[in-house]
Amino acid sequence: DAFYSKRYKRTVPFFALLILLNCVIEFTPKTVCEGLMEITMLFGFLPNNTLSTIGVAWTLGAIFAFYIIFPFIVFLLYSPKRGIVSFVISLVITYMCQCYFMTERFVTENFVMKGSLAKSVLAYTEAQFLRYGHYYDKIDLYIAECNFYKNLVEKAHFTHSPIIKMNNFLPINQEYKAYYEHDNYILYFGRYAREKGVLTILKAYAKMHCDEKLVLVGKGSEEERIKNFVKEHNLEGRVQVNGAIFGEEMDRIIERAKVVLVPSEWYENGAFVALQALAKGKIVVASDIAGLSEIVQDGETGYLAEPGNPDSFAIAIQKALNLTETEYRNMSARIVAYAKKRCDAENYIEKLCKIYEELINGKQHKENG
Repeated sequence: DAFYSKRYKRTVPFFALLILLNCVIEFTPKTVCEGLMEITMLFGFLPNNTLSTIGVAWTLGAIFAFYIIFPFIVFLLYSPKRGIVSFVISLVITYMCQCYFMTERFVTENFVMKGSLAKSVLAYTEAQFLRYGHYYDKIDLYIAECNFYKNLVEKAHFTHSPIIKMNNFLPINQEYKAYYEHDNYILYFGRYAREKGVLTILKAYAKMHCDEKLVLVGKGSEEERIKNFVKEHNLEGRVQVNGAIFGEEMDRIIERAKVVLVPSEWYENGAFVALQALAKGKIVVASDIAGLSEIVQDGETGYLAEPGNPDSFAIAIQKALNLTETEYRNMSARIVAYAKKRCDAENYIEKLCKIYEELINGKQHKENG
């Protein structure tokens, strides 16, 4: 109890002050709702965690994740009074999720600080607080999912703690199997957002003269623009725009695809969409940017294209479509073997446990002098 009380007495007042300042400067129902959620430091468990008020919990989420997941529950139920208060708060959070955070408007809203001086000032204040308090140095080890982010963080010099790279993993029950048979379509699945580059592949596809259809699966703020582009360029017969699809139905769509596109125009990290496709032996055409450049090996497990460049994507997609049946099968087999080696959850867990053991043993050795 003393362990968590001490930490909350140190952190909550600072969070509350920032949230109060933001609400005073920009008092709207939106800032109040999001501020109340942020002060709990639990917003990472919401359906959408891109709160735009301050982002305090996002920054420190990694630091306090262990405290929040299990031991924190014990802290909340330490006494009947805390248990009742926690129950009431949980009801409020549930209501807010239903009425605000799970609505389509909020889920598809982009996270930006542009145009808000208050948010920018508060974000800067938060960053300086964390920097001068050396909070990031309290973490013993950081894990980055790709070398791009590892190098980026190292250049930022925000911590003296070591940073290592471990590839992202797929679920422990993930099937690694090459689906050689395919239907005559190219697939994009993911969010319809500007940074995902969906319009780039539409422009690329409009330039191509291939027999394969383009199938889009997803949901997001760019959906209307996508549909308008398809209509304006007379692509209704060649492009199929679907809403969000999940579960086994989505698995079947991936399995029957000839090529999968990941045209992101921002710094992707683990790119779960690409990993899902590779696990099924699908040839991925992706943007040559950040973590995607490390996931897709150009010419070996897929093809890379310049992000935001329709001509480059058209060339890369055509390379995949031009493969003979034998070449396609050989590449699919290589892709599955590569995905199994890179994304196996059991291997990841084994490595992670070893890292924890080494850190714990190292701390015990220092304490014992």
